[in-house]
Amino acid sequence: MIRDIIISKTAEKNLDKIFEYLEGRWSLNVKHNFVEKLDTALELLKRDPNMFPESLSNQGLHKCVITKHNFIFYRFNSRWVKIITIFDTRQNPKKTEQI
Repeated sequence: MIRDIIISKTAEKNLDKIFEYLEGRWSLNVKHNFVEKLDTALELLKRDPNMFPESLSNQGLHKCVITKHNFIFYRFNSRWVKIITIFDTRQNPKKTEQI
């Protein structure tokens, strides 16, 4: 079963910040590579969201690694996958320990 992807406002804002960071500090090519990896991760989540580990401290919250610096935190049911946030460790690495 292929699920719908729902992106929270928080995830949208964080994604915009990541794009700004990549464009400002790196290059459009790096941003393009990130978008490709993000698209691949979202396709995997649509098909089998249970393939990524569940948080030990937050039941039902899963973590998908996009790159070594970027993670998707999400919840899902039989119809949808909701992207709670997209996190960039370069912006605040200590914050991931709280999730």
